[in-house]
Amino acid sequence: MEILIDFSTWRCAPDVSAQPRIELADWRVLMDYEGERFLIGILPNRATLRITTALQAIDPSMRVWVTQSGRVYETPGPPTGDRQLREQMGRLARVSGLGEGSCDVTDVVWRAMRLAVQ
Repeated sequence: MEILIDFSTWRCAPDVSAQPRIELADWRVLMDYEGERFLIGILPNRATLRITTALQAIDPSMRVWVTQSGRVYETPGPPTGDRQLREQMGRLARVSGLGEGSCDVTDVVWRAMRLAVQ
């Protein structure tokens, strides 16, 4: 089964004051050509794919991320390995301007997160 996402309906996230803390499921970390990292994942409702502003801090043992906008993201589960979802995330990254020169650094970050809790 193939899932098609129509990015013609994409929108900006609500203001940080309205949504200061969010949990992401099935997430990945992308790094742009300037070295800034971004979190991309699915909101718990399983219907919204979200890409963050640049990451400013991470607590690897608690799996908590703080973005440039000040929003806090929690990633209680592991990153997604689902090929189709990763392709969809790549499409969103390209639409958001992260396509050219960006790379997926999830494996490096995930390894550091697992080491932090040992």
